[in-house]
Amino acid sequence: KDHKIEFENGREFQNRLNIFIENDEYINHVNSQNLPYKLAHNQFSHLTPCEFSAYNNLQPVALKKNSNNFEYTSPKRNLVSSGDEFDWTTKGAVTPVKDQAQCGSCWAFSTTGSLEGAYFLKHGHLESFSEQNLVDCDTNDLGCNGGLMDKAFSWIKKNGGIELENDYKYTATTNRCSQDTSKLVNGSAPTSWVDVKQTNDDLLAAIQ
Repeated sequence: KDHKIEFENGREFQNRLNIFIENDEYINHVNSQNLPYKLAHNQFSHLTPCEFSAYNNLQPVALKKNSNNFEYTSPKRNLVSSGDEFDWTTKGAVTPVKDQAQCGSCWAFSTTGSLEGAYFLKHGHLESFSEQNLVDCDTNDLGCNGGLMDKAFSWIKKNGGIELENDYKYTATTNRCSQDTSKLVNGSAPTSWVDVKQTNDDLLAAIQ
């Protein structure tokens, strides 16, 4: 009822209930380990992992990273020691959680999230940038069919910036580009970016 989910018949309901129970057991198992995070139910609790991937169009991206073009970097650690926490949400640098819905646009949300944090650090106030601006207009990527953050950063740099969420609202579909260049946020275009090595220490160093 909360998520307005309906089933065709009793058999489908029973099948979904069994999947829900499996997900519930997994949630309880993870939460019993006293990890620094907790899991909870949402509108996807009746889906299997494969169904969730299909629903969000999470498929192998046709755009592959070329090892000659992407250099993975180990940031210098100088603010916190290994194992410490560093949380930008408490410092005002992170927008509220967004929902990509049934569109393979996670690359666009990753891109805007990175830019929002960088913009906050440079300008002192938080803005919510438009994922739909990327989904519709970024010719380096594939809209709801996937993409890469590096290619999106490159497009935004060439484009001269990105619009705000309120000016170019999210629709979870790939549409014809309707960008208004007069509304591109001044200072939102990145000048450089790096790919961080996939270790906890390097990630923590990059976050700090």
